[in-house]
Amino acid sequence: TIMDTNEGIGWGVTVKGADKLIGGFCYWNWEKDQDKAEIGFSIYPQHQNKGLMQEVLQTGIKFGLEYMALKTIEAYTHPENAASIKVLEKSGFRFKGLSADDSYSVYELKAVCPGIGICMRNMSTVRWWLRLVGQSKSPLLYQRISRRNSSIT
Repeated sequence: TIMDTNEGIGWGVTVKGADKLIGGFCYWNWEKDQDKAEIGFSIYPQHQNKGLMQEVLQTGIKFGLEYMALKTIEAYTHPENAASIKVLEKSGFRFKGLSADDSYSVYELKAVCPGIGICMRNMSTVRWWLRLVGQSKSPLLYQRISRRNSSIT
């Protein structure tokens, strides 16, 4: 699996205080030599349009920048998936173009400024940077899988 080969990592998402999963978030297609990975995320329909995935994404981005040392994060979504596009754009992702087969819209977040450390391209994304993980009343992103043999700490 991608976790066993250290090429990706995934989490389950739950509402704080509950044990029932309501969605997921992952990094995969991790290109360590380019400090780049792709994200995937989902949430059950009854939890959509409540702003929950926005916080999950913010927490996931923070993990990618701080622990995976990513410089580029990509997301592929169907062009008609307005909800995913909205949450990506609110998180600072910008439209990069269509996938090679034209079936997906590709969004990208460039998160590192050479020579000066982590910075953001869009001031609206600074909010997640200042917030400590787990302090809000929204879902808690937590790791559901083992990271054995992983260089991620």
